[in-house]
Parts: sequence; C-alpha cells; structure tokens
Amino acid sequence: MAGKSLRRFALLISLSLLVAAGCNEDALEDDETNQSADENGDPSDSNGADDEKDEEDDEKDEEDDEKDEEDDEKDEGDDEKDEEDDEKDEEQNGEDPGSDDELAFLDDINTMGMWLWDPTGLLDNAGGAKDELFTFMAAPHGHEEYAIDRLFMEARGYTYVDPNEEIRPVSWDPLLDPDLQPMMRQFLQRASHQGVAVEYLAAQGIWLATDEYAEVPKQKCRDVVTFNLTTENVEERFAGVHLDIEPFTVTSGPYANEYFENPGPGGYNVEWTERWHAIMESCRETLDEYAEETGHKMVLSIDVARWAYYDGGIYEYVNRPDSPVDYIAIMNYYDNRPNINGDPSFFYGDHDGMNLVGGVEENLEMWDQVPVMFAVETGPPEIAPAEWSFYDNGYLEMFEVFDEYFENYADTHAMGMAVHYYHPTAYQGLDP
Repeated sequence: MAGKSLRRFALLISLSLLVAAGCNEDALEDDETNQSADENGDPSDSNGADDEKDEEDDEKDEEDDEKDEEDDEKDEGDDEKDEEDDEKDEEQNGEDPGSDDELAFLDDINTMGMWLWDPTGLLDNAGGAKDELFTFMAAPHGHEEYAIDRLFMEARGYTYVDPNEEIRPVSWDPLLDPDLQPMMRQFLQRASHQGVAVEYLAAQGIWLATDEYAEVPKQKCRDVVTFNLTTENVEERFAGVHLDIEPFTVTSGPYANEYFENPGPGGYNVEWTERWHAIMESCRETLDEYAEETGHKMVLSIDVARWAYYDGGIYEYVNRPDSPVDYIAIMNYYDNRPNINGDPSFFYGDHDGMNLVGGVEENLEMWDQVPVMFAVETGPPEIAPAEWSFYDNGYLEMFEVFDEYFENYADTHAMGMAVHYYHPTAYQGLDP
C-alpha cells in the first residue's frame, strides 16, 4: 500500500514538472514573440503609425497647396506690377516705338498748327511768357475747339542780319548748349502733356543760293537729332523738323531774283532746285536713321506757296507716293473775300492778274499724293496785304472759315489748319 502511494506521488511530481516546463516554454515563446514584435513592429501598431503619417502628409500637401496659391497670387501681383511698370515707361518715354501714333495727326482734319518765330522769354518763362503761350494754345481767344496741337517753333535765337544777304548767326542755342538744354526739354515735356507736338522750325531763302549755304539746313536737321538723343524721354524731344524755304522772297541783296533765272523744265533755277532736293534728301535720311536707332518717328514737313504747283521742280519731287516729306503746309493766304467770280477766295483762290490761283479746291486737286495742311495769315499790313490776312477781319470771321473747312473737307486728304503766327501783333493780339 505504501509502495503504491509512493508511485502515485512520483507520478504527480513528474506531471507537475512537465506542466511547469510547458508553461515556461510557452512563456519563452511569448517573450520571443514580444521581442520580435518590438523589433519588427506589431502590424496593428504599424497601421496606426501609417495613418498618422498619411495625415501628416495630407497636412503638408495642404500647406504646399496654400503656398502654391500664395506663389500664384504673388506671380499675378508681379505680372500686374510689370504691366504697371510698362504703362509707366510708355507714359514716361512716349508711345510704343513700334506704333504709328506719331503720324495719326496726318489723317485728322481737326489738326491745328501755329507758327512761333520768336522764342524770347519762353523757355525761362520771363514775365510769364511761357504760361501765356500755353494758355493761348489751349483755347485761342477763349475757344477750346481751335486748340493748337502742333507748334512750329523756331527754338533758337539769332543775331539780326539781312536774311537776303547772309546766313543768320545763332546767338542763343538751347539745342546744343548744355546749360540751356534742360529748359528746352522742360518746355517740350509741358507741350507734350498738353497734347502739343513741337516741330523745330527753320527758315531762310538764300540756303539755295550756294552749296555752302545749302549745308546749313542739313546741319540743323542733324542738330535737332543731336538734341533729341540727349534724353530717353520722348516727351522731351522734338516731334519733327519744319522747313520754310521761300526762294521767291529773295528779291534783294547779292542773290536777288536768281531763283527766276536759268529755269529748268517746268520749274525755276536749276541749281537752286537741285540744292532744295539735296536738303530734303539729307534731312529725310537723318530723320530716318534716327527713327531706326530709337524707334521714334520724327516728321519732315515743309511750307509751300499757294501757287507752288507751278514750280515743277518742287511739285513733281514732292507730290509722289514716296515723297521725302510727311506733309506740306500750304500758305493759302487769302482772307476769304469774294474773288473775281464771286466765290470765297480762301476756298477757290483769287486772280493774280492772269489766272485764278490757289485756294483749297485747286490745291487739293493738284497735291493729291501727300497730306495737305492749309494755313491762314494773321499778320499786320507790314507783313501781308489786307487781302492776304485776317488781321483786319478779326478772329471770329477766321473761325467761320475754319468751321467751313472742317465740315466740308473731312473726307479728303486735307489734314487740318495752321495759323501764321503767334505774336502780339498777329494771332495772339487779333481783335474779334
């Protein structure tokens, strides 16, 4: 009995040891599993970490999107600023060099020009002379509808000599004198802001008398370009060159009446005419080279007499599609009194002793290849006979002629009116 009990006890002990060993092995496996999980990550724990990482990535993407939107807005702002800068540059430096805005006036019947021969006191505004000029141009005698938008300005001062005997010497030069150039630029910029284009005006009949004299106007064209190149601001530049070469006025001095001697076919003096052609060609080339260099188109214009179509040497040279000039200003100096046929002389010309000469109708018919501006005279009797000038008629009667011209010739190649000239004894001081 006792032995049997001992065997049972031994068996229980063995079973207990086996159970204990099994539990320890399970525990060891659990420890290994836990260690492996710690090393490799529990799958359930890894999924949670990935979710957190995805959320972080999403937030980062949202932040990147917001930054992209901010960058886009900044780019748009930069683009707008660039456009504003471009507009500012155009305002400062004038119109787009590639545009044709400089020539738009050639198609405008309402263009109003005016000659100004005496620049004394204008650049430094002595006695308010400059202010007075700009006020007048904005509304001549209080009439804004006839505001001047094109000024032909003799911008240099000269020592007086007989213009039929020798070349006028320059005494005061805002084109080439560095001390005077800033005032000239300020004047031109003010004109630009008021909508007035300024053409440099130069004149003398004896330029055609000799080869040496003919170099003078060529150099004047080069001097204007030299001045314009002193500034990048187009508003501070001359808009063109306006030449008033009247050889038929040389009736005294050493070259008196030479223009009418040795005439060429259909024209007047051969040598004088050739020099006139050479002046036009030189100035045209100078202005074209300047335009190619800067993109700024300067016009070349000339004054011609109301009967200039009789001068074949000039007429045939100018009246062609490839004319060297951009337009002509016809000095159609009649005060519109009735001619021999009872028609208004400004429009239908007047009798010169042999024929009816001049007038808007005839000149438009003859000058059919170039834009034409018609001019009126307002000078006193010592400048022009009464039948040529509105000095005695007054500006109200002259304005009636303007109105008729604007109304009846808008559909032609006529391009506006011009008044000779700004001075207290002429247009500036004209009575009603």
